[in-house]
Amino acid sequence: MVFADTRSAGTWYLLDGHLRLEALKELGFAEVECLVAIDDDTYTTTSGSTGWPRSRSTG
Repeated sequence: MVFADTRSAGTWYLLDGHLRLEALKELGFAEVECLVAIDDDTYTTTSGSTGWPRSRSTG
């Protein structure tokens, strides 16, 4: 799950799925589909996770 950074076009905060993202990177994925949060409530299903800024992959 990601949330768009309204101050920086193309930058996203990863709210949930950190371990899944790392596994996909190891498998060679450069881009994946994800859920987009519409509210910046920083809620995650993983306790203690605060979301990390990530740039959108273009290729």
